[in-house]
Amino acid sequence: ASYDASTQIYGKSNRIDRKQLKHLNNFVKYPYKTKTLKINYLSRDGAMEITISSGLLFYSVETNCFYLLCTNMITKSILQLRLDRIDAIKEGTEKNKRYRSSEFLNMYEEMFSAAFEPEKSHVKILFQDFGNIRERLSALHNKRKFSKLYDISPLSEEIPHSIMYEDDLRGVSAFARYLRSFGSSALVLEPSSLQDLMINSNQLILKNYEVTTDENK
Repeated sequence: ASYDASTQIYGKSNRIDRKQLKHLNNFVKYPYKTKTLKINYLSRDGAMEITISSGLLFYSVETNCFYLLCTNMITKSILQLRLDRIDAIKEGTEKNKRYRSSEFLNMYEEMFSAAFEPEKSHVKILFQDFGNIRERLSALHNKRKFSKLYDISPLSEEIPHSIMYEDDLRGVSAFARYLRSFGSSALVLEPSSLQDLMINSNQLILKNYEVTTDENK
């Protein structure tokens, strides 16, 4: 009842706020599915003018934001843009033949959460089998199109991990945040970039404890 009759509701209305709906409704006024668009975008590095060809429009429950996967028509590179950072839009002259193409749909399937990376990574993780770990991994495996979940023999008494999870994904940093919830029950085998993220976060936690201990003294 708090919404105007003219407002379009997308997804769960209790999750999407008025600001996000405003940016979405403004964007869909333009022929983004069939034409290129000239936009002003407010990135972290500052404002920039780019011509894009829209690939896929989606909403992330985790971040409560609308995103657009698209092609930069000048550099021919794939971008992920947040709709609320698009400052101005003009209809372009070229036709867009790539909206919801198999390339963009596959990219979306490979993304972990709302994270996008130009290159996908193969992740290989060992997990211990206790508590609800298997149930959590099974739920993830069922959602991830390119994942594998299987049992192995433990490597040793010191490494009793017996569940292997593999996946091809984009968004290693977002996946690292997910893995941290498993603590020492998760052991990263591949890639090295994911190992570094896990090690660095643990080292930061230890430093924070050292600071807290020193302050208490």
